[in-house]
Amino acid sequence: MKKAESLSADLLITESLSSSLFQEIANELETGVAAPDAKLVEFKVEQKITNLDASAEFNFGGFVNSNSKVNSMNTNYTAALLSDKYQTITNADGEVLILKRYGIGFSLMLEVKDVETKINANYGVVAAAGALNLSKVGYKISVYGVLSPQLVQYLPKQEGDFTNEVFGQIQTFFEKAKEHIGDMSNSSLYPIEVIKSSQMKPEKDNIKSIYFAAKAVASGERLADCIKRYQSKNLAVDDNVVQFIYDYFGVKDAYVTPGVTQKQNAAKWLAGQYNKIERTPLEGSWVEIDSSYVNSIDQDSEYKPHPVPADWATVGKVLEDEAFEVSANYSSEIKIAAMLNTSSKFNTYTLGRRIVHYLDTSDNAPAGSKVMETRYGVGIRVLLKISGVEFGTEISFANIGAIAELNLGNVEYEISGIGINDVELVKLLPVPQDINQNTFNEINKTIEDLKTKISELDPADFEPQALRIRVEEPEKVDPTLKAQAAVLAYRNIVEKERLNETLSKAKALGLPEEPIKEVYKELDIEGNDRPRRSDKLEARDWLEFDEE
Repeated sequence: MKKAESLSADLLITESLSSSLFQEIANELETGVAAPDAKLVEFKVEQKITNLDASAEFNFGGFVNSNSKVNSMNTNYTAALLSDKYQTITNADGEVLILKRYGIGFSLMLEVKDVETKINANYGVVAAAGALNLSKVGYKISVYGVLSPQLVQYLPKQEGDFTNEVFGQIQTFFEKAKEHIGDMSNSSLYPIEVIKSSQMKPEKDNIKSIYFAAKAVASGERLADCIKRYQSKNLAVDDNVVQFIYDYFGVKDAYVTPGVTQKQNAAKWLAGQYNKIERTPLEGSWVEIDSSYVNSIDQDSEYKPHPVPADWATVGKVLEDEAFEVSANYSSEIKIAAMLNTSSKFNTYTLGRRIVHYLDTSDNAPAGSKVMETRYGVGIRVLLKISGVEFGTEISFANIGAIAELNLGNVEYEISGIGINDVELVKLLPVPQDINQNTFNEINKTIEDLKTKISELDPADFEPQALRIRVEEPEKVDPTLKAQAAVLAYRNIVEKERLNETLSKAKALGLPEEPIKEVYKELDIEGNDRPRRSDKLEARDWLEFDEE
């Protein structure tokens, strides 16, 4: 499945785009494009971490976040009004390569490199490291649109070395910029957001690492000792996957031996007898989607939303305030692919809150779509992305500020309008700031203020956007099933069982067939032939790869 990835205008990964396409985007960012018929339809404020390069300088494993060291990173803050103007770039087969979305606004980018100390993404820490010559920190302010005369006086030097003094000036500028963004002309628009579509590479496909960690839990090995062992042997095992599997079996402390039940469940998992499969409810489950997904979806996609309800302006809407979560630890691929601020890596979490006036529709379903119902609405969506989480850290809205402040994970946020471009709401949004408990409390207060404003709006005055689709999926999935089925295949090949025999066992256990067929094919076992002695030895080598 493909997933859209945002390449912020200031952080374009030039290697991923052709030179002519990159130059076209660069030119449009410089001069803008005329768009007399375009309407500004949504606002967005986000503070993100990109291009993070963290070394593996730790005593025995990456699960202790404070033991790893950041070598370089970029951070980006953007405040923008986005339009309904998009440009889709496709290949010869009609597949979407990139999607350009146009708007006006402001951004601040920091480039942090040559880091010689422990550091995180907070502006104060970054500025201090630069002042002490423990890193090199440069900044760039970009203005997309016409600066009003009242605003020019507050604009600092647009590029240079980042210091606390400069940061204060930048915060003042952005505070004033929010006040004047409504005065900006939209006669020219800029490709503020460039969205690239690429094939997902979920960590659940790392079958060998999942198997290795399950074996370690079954044997009663502590996570700390497990990581020491595979690092000392230079085994090709992924830290992040191993950490997830220990958590999957309920182990929350790296220095504690797995308990009896945890060991038993891991042993049952290896035999295909334990997992966390959920039945799909008859009503299916809701999938959060964003405008990037809707506008970059391929024509042959099975998950196309319904068209906008024809009676949106006249039918009564429901006001909802709801929280949601997405993580590769328990979310299906469509739930991960349907939003920009999600990840197919384990131990990364996107927490969201949606405050909207909505209306559901199941009319005029697109041909071939598996979408049962689409929810349209106007309002706001708040997203918090937490990555690089230290093992054992509990993730919730209540402790996000503490996680950032204690360096237990990287925290990013996005507050965006859904079909709403009200500049008065933009004035309530935060400027670039450190993320800690105090500032997160302020963000929460801002959200409550926005909720009050949203509740007073007449949704008929705004353009509704597709914000959720209901599909035939369970609320939560077990991402280990592919690995579990493959392990069953290798074990049965060691017992010289035919493919049909293994598939019959998998069906009884509720495991998928495809990974089993792939293993038999990989070992060149044709049709329903009985595995040869050489196949048995090859399968045993796979199962015992860590025992050499």
